[in-house]
Amino acid sequence: MIKQLFFSLLSLLFAYRAVAQTIPLSGEVGRIRDPSNYRICNLTNAPTAVYPIKVKVTNHTNGISDSVFTNSSGLYSVNTIPGIVTAQTYSPSTYAGISTFDLVILSTHRQKTNLMLCPLSRIAADVNKDSKITVTDEDIIRELILGIRTSLPVPPWQYVPRAYVIPSQSHPDIKFTDDFWNNTYADSNSVEYPFNAILRMNGKVYSYTGANSWMTKLETYPFEQYPLCGVLNYGFFGVASADLNYSAPTSSLPPPPPFAPESDPSLGFDRILTDQVSTLRLAAERYEIKVLVTSKKELMGYQFGIKFDDKNYQFEKVKEEKQLLKQTSKNFGLLPKQTDKGEMRVLWYVDGIASKASIASDREFEALTFNIKVINTGIGVEKAISMDDSILQAEFIGKDGNLVDRKDISLVLKIRPLLPSEE
Repeated sequence: MIKQLFFSLLSLLFAYRAVAQTIPLSGEVGRIRDPSNYRICNLTNAPTAVYPIKVKVTNHTNGISDSVFTNSSGLYSVNTIPGIVTAQTYSPSTYAGISTFDLVILSTHRQKTNLMLCPLSRIAADVNKDSKITVTDEDIIRELILGIRTSLPVPPWQYVPRAYVIPSQSHPDIKFTDDFWNNTYADSNSVEYPFNAILRMNGKVYSYTGANSWMTKLETYPFEQYPLCGVLNYGFFGVASADLNYSAPTSSLPPPPPFAPESDPSLGFDRILTDQVSTLRLAAERYEIKVLVTSKKELMGYQFGIKFDDKNYQFEKVKEEKQLLKQTSKNFGLLPKQTDKGEMRVLWYVDGIASKASIASDREFEALTFNIKVINTGIGVEKAISMDDSILQAEFIGKDGNLVDRKDISLVLKIRPLLPSEE
């Protein structure tokens, strides 16, 4: 009896000591953003909180894991015992904040005319995870915007441990931080920064990709026997994939999908031009729908979305504009039906390959031209297209790299019945 009581007391003592040695481990998940310049990282600004993000903390001493979510301040906290600890983040499942504006930023970086001076932006741009920023990344993002694909090869959000990338006296590999923050386009072997940065820590070699990656997982340094490093060393910088102008929300669950904001009445057409269009339509009649745009500012790119009544009208094809814009079918997308309306998207930007020249100010151009066919009679084509919420979003990027104000843009809808001989 006495022996049993002794072992019970001994067990309680060990349990007490284990509890007593349990200490809080905290961290912050935030996003760096400089409203005045989206091409740089301003570490002097407080990061914008990213939440709710799942963080999994694993203690290597006892193998116990605990998962928590960041709060509205981007903070998380768990209790753990001393020892080597790994913190790992998990991405939400929805992409957001991706538009042609991001393609313009990516393209000018690729052409070396306006480099992204923030390594986190370069990570966001490398959507195929090949350690390079190329036209392939542009093509993948373009397909996502147009609805040709529904996801990217990378998750919607990626995370970089703050302790790895912020220089400090206690950093295990200062050369890694030098390489990470190098604003040069590429090294002597044409490997771009920060993708060539190698982190050596805890006897391991960590690279940008692979099983031992310095992305996402944060491991304590070997000399930190007690994880009391606080917010700095257990925090993460959030990177929204493909969102280079930092327009993705950091606090919505779930965030809105790309290119699908609430309808904006101010984006309605300024004029609607019709040619011999009556109220009643005959079955099988076909129409050409043309959106004409004039900008008071020189344009580097644009993105336009329009909805139409696909209960009564069937989409047929788009017209390729090969003169001014050098557009091909890769610039258009017909999205899967999510409501009772069809949706057409188009984008164009100076990519330095097919489209090498900007659009001059005060020059009218065709932003979108497509044909539809009547399925059911009794509804005017004007009503089918010129609905109050027909325009999803119109985005025009000026030569100065900023969005052009809506008041400087003229949008005209032109509807023309097609002859039987016309394709």
